[in-house]
Amino acid sequence: MNTVAITGRITSDLRTVYMKRGSYLQFDVGVPRDYTSSEKARDETDFIHCRAFYHTADFIASHFGKGQPIGLTGHWQTKTRLDENGNYVTDNYLLISNVSFFGTKAENERYMAAMSAEEKAIEEYNESANY
Repeated sequence: MNTVAITGRITSDLRTVYMKRGSYLQFDVGVPRDYTSSEKARDETDFIHCRAFYHTADFIASHFGKGQPIGLTGHWQTKTRLDENGNYVTDNYLLISNVSFFGTKAENERYMAAMSAEEKAIEEYNESANY
């Protein structure tokens, strides 16, 4: 069984990657690692590469952004491909199937308000520049 569940904060900008057969959303999530030893406790973070397709990608792009807490479930995917130099590269990532809000309601509302203000400012700029 290949089931993965993580909670953490989005640590990169959301990037839409376009391909011949469609597009997907790609971003990283920082997941705190529970680590203690007899000597001392350390704060360590794993940075998980994530991808989402279709409606899941649209939902994440509309409701989340860098720095926001998020809960994700999906499965781990590993693919090998040739890069532009002809070298084999292995990609590992969480292929997302479900998304959850994972912050406080107030934190999520503040983030959505900030996103709306930013989108409005961009729209006003584009209108003034005749885009």
